[in-house]
Amino acid sequence: MATILITGITGFIGTHLAAHLTRQGHRVFGTTTGTSDNALQCSLHDYEQVASVVRTVNPDVLIHLAALSSVTSGTTMQYYETNVLGTEHVLKAIDSLGGRRRIMFSSTAGVYGNQNTEVLTELLTPKPVSHYGISKHAAECLVMNYRDKHDITILRPFNVVGTGQNADFIVPKLVSHFARKAPSIRLGNLDPVRDYIDVDVCCSMVADVLDKSASFGEVLNVCAGAGKSVRDLLAIMTRISGHEIEVVSAPEFMRKNEVMRLLGDPAKINSILPARDNTNDLEKVIGEMLSDARNRLAGTQ
Repeated sequence: MATILITGITGFIGTHLAAHLTRQGHRVFGTTTGTSDNALQCSLHDYEQVASVVRTVNPDVLIHLAALSSVTSGTTMQYYETNVLGTEHVLKAIDSLGGRRRIMFSSTAGVYGNQNTEVLTELLTPKPVSHYGISKHAAECLVMNYRDKHDITILRPFNVVGTGQNADFIVPKLVSHFARKAPSIRLGNLDPVRDYIDVDVCCSMVADVLDKSASFGEVLNVCAGAGKSVRDLLAIMTRISGHEIEVVSAPEFMRKNEVMRLLGDPAKINSILPARDNTNDLEKVIGEMLSDARNRLAGTQ
């Protein structure tokens, strides 16, 4: 079993992934910018802090999740300071340990941008349209610079969903409104299509790729290969919850450079992984999220 360092371990994916890897018997450590009993405090902006944590853990495997992740949550410079400079700090610290390490970098499907194709494969030239996507693409380039020294895999997760996700993202935002039976919700464009993948399926894929040499030096989509629009999500939640909600068009949520379709091709990662029993059931995940949100609401009343 491996000693694994997960940056951003207290985040949405990090929490689920740490639990998954721990169940497999790995020794899992992590970093966070906040305070946590289960993680080491560390700012990616401070190389000495990063290097200290890396020396302390001395990991066989680095899974770099920590990032400024929302396309609307940061200033321009914050994206580059965290997602590019922070990534270089982590890579430099790992490299300073000596020896060949396993490095998995979580990028984003957002690097693809708008493409003239229905389905996105890893062979496409990235065309990111947001500072988040641009910063992640720049970080990918940094990571690949270390592929001769370390066993690198770049992961491009599509829209990961599940319990515990921040309400800044569309699915938990919708779930929150439906759970409390809000009469209306303010939304932007309802037509963009996204590839939604269950966080547990995502983490299972990441964990299974970890020891696959066929993934070394590769870029891999982490996706379900099926697309849903916001309009589709509204229909699913109406059906599951039995609640009708009024959609109010909100100019503040309309993006100038909206990516209208992000649908991934999972063929490459599926060719590396063994046959899988777990399937991506979006309606099941949404049902679980609704139940969780309702239970939380009941606990506050």
